[in-house]
Amino acid sequence: MNWEEKLQEVPHQPGVYIFKNSEGRVIYVGKARDLRKRLSSYRSGKDSRPLLPFLLKDITDFEYIVTTNETEAFLLEDTLIKKHKPLYNIRLRDDKTYVSLEITIKDKFPGIYIIRRKPRKKGSLVFGPYSSASSVRQSLRYILRVFPVRTCTDTQMKMHQSRPCIYYQIKRCSAPCTGYVTEEEYSKYVKGLINFLEGKGDRIVEELKKKVEEYAEKMEFEKAIEYRDRLKALEKVLTRQAVVVNKNLNADYISWAYKDGHMVISRVVVRGGRLVDSENFSHYPVVNMGEEIGNYIYQFYRLAGNPPPVIYSEQFEGIEVLRELLLSLDTPIEVKTSVRGVNRDLLALATKNAQTYLENVALRESKLKILEKIKTKFGLKKLPVRIECIDISELGGKEAVGSMVTFINGEPEKSEYRRYRIKSVSGIDDFGMIREVLTRRLGEERELPDLLLIDGGKGQLSVAEKVVKEFGLENEIDLLAIAKDRGTGKGERIFKYGRVNPLKLKPGTEEFRLLTYIRNEAHRFAVSYNRLLRKKNLKSVLLNIRGIGHRRAELLWRNFSSLEEIAENPERVAEVLKIPEEKAREICQEISQIISSPPPEIHESGT
Repeated sequence: MNWEEKLQEVPHQPGVYIFKNSEGRVIYVGKARDLRKRLSSYRSGKDSRPLLPFLLKDITDFEYIVTTNETEAFLLEDTLIKKHKPLYNIRLRDDKTYVSLEITIKDKFPGIYIIRRKPRKKGSLVFGPYSSASSVRQSLRYILRVFPVRTCTDTQMKMHQSRPCIYYQIKRCSAPCTGYVTEEEYSKYVKGLINFLEGKGDRIVEELKKKVEEYAEKMEFEKAIEYRDRLKALEKVLTRQAVVVNKNLNADYISWAYKDGHMVISRVVVRGGRLVDSENFSHYPVVNMGEEIGNYIYQFYRLAGNPPPVIYSEQFEGIEVLRELLLSLDTPIEVKTSVRGVNRDLLALATKNAQTYLENVALRESKLKILEKIKTKFGLKKLPVRIECIDISELGGKEAVGSMVTFINGEPEKSEYRRYRIKSVSGIDDFGMIREVLTRRLGEERELPDLLLIDGGKGQLSVAEKVVKEFGLENEIDLLAIAKDRGTGKGERIFKYGRVNPLKLKPGTEEFRLLTYIRNEAHRFAVSYNRLLRKKNLKSVLLNIRGIGHRRAELLWRNFSSLEEIAENPERVAEVLKIPEEKAREICQEISQIISSPPPEIHESGT
């Protein structure tokens, strides 16, 4: 691409520009008040942003779209980022990750629902979004004891007109479906629920205390106990929101920290003067910090219901356009800065959170540099941010299992580890097992790896390459195989598909340490699963031997790793089971007969 010639075609108008790499993949989307000036600045040499050289190195072409104003450019940029998911742009977790609470106030008997996208019904009140779905669910369990509002759908409600469901029995619904509660009383529950979500929890606590005292004085103890239980449930929620700053304060506080291409944005949420939520969002690499802050705020709040003011710590590029855009939404959002009083203190808290999180990110920065080295050394298509490694473990073809470990940004992500019990392959067939494990993995609805690492050599790599091609993912996933260098006994060999000779991986290098750590972790994970299955099988065999019940089987299971080890050690068996040695020899002899007899053909169907 001749940058200078193409630049002459670009107008001095607002719009969006799109950078592409040699494969035609979109790697960055930006917006500008003046497209030609902005694009010229990338080549001027005056821009000192640390990530710019990395970006320019990857750019082989650019496109642009002219808009009538900056607001249109902002909206178009957001749409293109969601569509192309560029490497260098900030992109929040999918909308499905964040949850909100919807109250269908237009219904005769409104319900409350956890939602992940748009409200179910028009005119609903929406609170959120919240960063932790588990925290919302846990809080809702307590809140419904205080305000027993229905959580069922309209269809489910019609099904229970003759008898209430279990939620009525556990006192988390007042059963409007069966007429157990009047419309007037139910509306009080809904109003109280809304007040609580708006941050007026302390006021509700006082009202409940008065109710407890009132019914106790009337000697209506059942009612007093009912309100006492509601009070306890509400106090449990409020206890976890212990920091009180100002009882009338409702706002979100946003601050950020930046260093060497890394940016962390911290969000602190205050409702009714209580700190109820916080979240740190990190992004690397960052090309334009001001643009990315604006993108974060817009992406997060564009679907927010019942939004509070958003208070940010300092001015940033594009704030005026963002402010106008958010004020024009169906539910306008006020965005402002404030450096006085309690607002200043809460922004300082958000800033401290961001700086602390950034320090932790800096510790991981070296891992990203190692990933860059791996990408360059082995000619990978993209930065291996997500690496998955496959290993197989079996003993003579028995209890064969596969493991898959996941490393993100060079760190193990244990929640993404997977173990597979081999189903379709019998005997010793390493290639067939790799095919099965990889086929099952790529068939899962999970994020794809950038790099798939196979423990093995050319043969294992060839099998993996065929499976990846069958799924049409050869342009999405890089493939490498790692095997010990048998010739020298030192270092590792890396096999890459299409390359005849393997590449050497020298001991002591950063790439060596990371890739061997990943391979060894996959091996450890597979072997531990294989041992677990073998010990389970050991225990089931022992229970079929005369003189061994559950207690003795448990003792042998804990002290021996295999049937062979038990059969060869009658003295130790006698010691472990505290039985005469003659009896121990009989047990060992019976086990020897089981080992020597041919096993029945069994096809495992478990996972």
